[in-house]
Amino acid sequence: MQRKTWLLTIAVLVLFALAHDFWAWRDPVPLGPFGLPRWIYVFGLLQFALAGAIYLHGRRARGEPRDDA
Repeated sequence: MQRKTWLLTIAVLVLFALAHDFWAWRDPVPLGPFGLPRWIYVFGLLQFALAGAIYLHGRRARGEPRDDA
């Protein structure tokens, strides 16, 4: 794999790990705008970042020639 592919793979794995809020399970749930818990907004941002990383990863993989063809 090339360096850029490794960086995108690491980015996807880091975003996946951040989406698991294991460090704040016992904390009280603070409310954000519209009376929704703040974790909903964090989750939304992480999902957009993950979607962007997956999109970039897919574009990168699609542009590379296949060895088996």
